[in-house]
Amino acid sequence: MKKLRYVFEGLSLSLLMIIFKLMPLDTASAVGGFIGRSIGPRLAASRKALRNIELALPELSPEQRQAALPECGIIWGALWQSFLIWRQSPVRA
Repeated sequence: MKKLRYVFEGLSLSLLMIIFKLMPLDTASAVGGFIGRSIGPRLAASRKALRNIELALPELSPEQRQAALPECGIIWGALWQSFLIWRQSPVRA
């Protein structure tokens, strides 16, 4: 069952990358950034980030820790946008 899920995820990501490749660079970057900012906070990585914030900054209240998470989302969104720009660049190393 897990293998089937991985195949589905891989095919979905491949399809998404093909769609992004067909888009103009600015549009792909904007859409990718939106996806990263929208879905990113709901991923396990965000839960892990919250746990890491809790471990690194135990003096923060739960509300302050939660307030720090959008910064993580901004970072993930920026990384996704950078990846798409690199991916569509005609000259990449």
